[in-house]
Amino acid sequence: MRTRKKRDWSKCNANDWIQADDLTPPCLYFIPDGQGWFRLIRGQVLVSMDLRTTFITAHVVVPSNGYSARNIRGLFNKSAEEHGFLVEDIIWKMVFGEVLTW
Repeated sequence: MRTRKKRDWSKCNANDWIQADDLTPPCLYFIPDGQGWFRLIRGQVLVSMDLRTTFITAHVVVPSNGYSARNIRGLFNKSAEEHGFLVEDIIWKMVFGEVLTW
């Protein structure tokens, strides 16, 4: 049996490492279908979290059975707007197509 190595966060500051993940909540809800009726869906939740403090930096609720790159970008924009975001210029251009400053 392998033993898991415990991570040492003492050399990291808060907001050094952000993790994002998706969640399909275990509940159903109705959304309008645009034709005067409703559609039953589960929806999606995207969450980003600071790994040092486990603080939720942003979340996005997607009223659809799936999510898109636009939803992911919205999550990162929201996280950056509220808590700051620092990435390399090249990476930012590859992901977002432009360099934005807050």
